[in-house]
Amino acid sequence: MAILAHEFMHLLGFADKYDDEKASVADACILGTGYSVKSPPPPCAECRVQLGWTAAATVDPAAPASIRLDADLSRAVRIPVTPDGEESLLLELRDRLLIWHVGGGKKIELIGRFPSETSDRLTPLSETSFRGRSVGARPVWITDIRLQDGKAWFQVSLEAPMTAFEEWRRSRVGKRLGD
Repeated sequence: MAILAHEFMHLLGFADKYDDEKASVADACILGTGYSVKSPPPPCAECRVQLGWTAAATVDPAAPASIRLDADLSRAVRIPVTPDGEESLLLELRDRLLIWHVGGGKKIELIGRFPSETSDRLTPLSETSFRGRSVGARPVWITDIRLQDGKAWFQVSLEAPMTAFEEWRRSRVGKRLGD
């Protein structure tokens, strides 16, 4: 059944994602699985949006907001990275908040699952960090990610208070290695 579902997605026009640099895609999208997976994951949020199976609410990071997202595969949040929306972050909630990077001249990639063991935020200075690929990309900050009872809460803005680690990383920007 998994092979049929994977191949049917190809008939719908979608490309494989298992050649992605990040191995974590394999358990996040059916197109990231090969023939050896017996229980594949559902299609990623971007596939579902393109098929009309998921509605993605757009949140402008220029207007700071507190967001709640339910664990419902028919819902997602799109955060434009560029003002025209050609590059964006797409968030969906499964066991954790999955953040996908869409557009910017490259294939979709899974940035990460949040909160992780080490972070509850995705910023240009966090670890894992995020920076847009396009000219005019804005520095999107997704912070204070919390999960409870099948819901995710988080903040979206163009800037936020930095953690001590982010302060340290900012102080290192522009310095040469070995200084």
